[in-house]
Amino acid sequence: MKTLIVSALCLIAGSVLAGEKVDKSLDAAADGVIEVEVVRGEVTIEGWDKNVVQVVGTLDDRSEKLIFERSGKTIRIEDDVPNNLNSGEGTKLTIKVPRQSSLNVDVVSADLNVSQVKGKSELSTVSGDLRATDLGEEVDLKSVSGDVKLKGAGKILTIGSVSGDVHADVSAERINGETVSGDLIITSAGRVSRANLESVSGDVKLDAALADDVELDAETVSGDITITAIGAVNARLRIETGPGGDITNRLTDDRPSRSFINSNSLDVKVGSGRGQFKMETVSGDITLQKK
Repeated sequence: MKTLIVSALCLIAGSVLAGEKVDKSLDAAADGVIEVEVVRGEVTIEGWDKNVVQVVGTLDDRSEKLIFERSGKTIRIEDDVPNNLNSGEGTKLTIKVPRQSSLNVDVVSADLNVSQVKGKSELSTVSGDLRATDLGEEVDLKSVSGDVKLKGAGKILTIGSVSGDVHADVSAERINGETVSGDLIITSAGRVSRANLESVSGDVKLDAALADDVELDAETVSGDITITAIGAVNARLRIETGPGGDITNRLTDDRPSRSFINSNSLDVKVGSGRGQFKMETVSGDITLQKK
């Protein structure tokens, strides 16, 4: 009988915690590090002008607890859900952090929304979309089975997705972008000096002003490449396509050469030729143009 009573009490306690509401705060360093891990649900992170981290929302009905702790300048937020439980209502959290914080965020089966955080951001989602606006000068965004959309970030950008599209409207000067089964579309108001862009089964598009010593590498398999330069271009172009692929060059009057296997190539200097474009595609076309 005692065993039955204890078991019943445990079940009641568990039901009280199910879908538990959260409203917690911790004092934080103005430029500290915020680490977040959530399985299932939706996470929104917003920068604000307080040296406080605030967490408000509702836990997944399978959550055992919310870990919310500080160690030095690092604050850790983790939704503790047992690994063998893969169904639930999902955790929904809104987290406010000091605006100059750095972020290290990993979510699974959850959407992630981040805005107005100016420190270094490393954000990752699996089976969820990632939306970010008004971030800092160093940003690293990745998603598996989800789209990535970024508006407003600064000098150094690393961005990618597997089974999802990437759209970025930024002011970056150094860009690394990669997609598999998705398009990679980047517009930069910054003067790009380095860019490495790759896609498998997706198109690559870059719209940006280019530094005179730009190094631009782009490669696709089963996808087109379109580079739209804003202003002058001063670079050596080395461009190749596979059989059946076309090169459209609107930067100069030079025309590509076609080989006996029906592939195209273009090797030409534009302007001073200080920079360099290296582009290659298999089963795709390449277009170079100016605004």
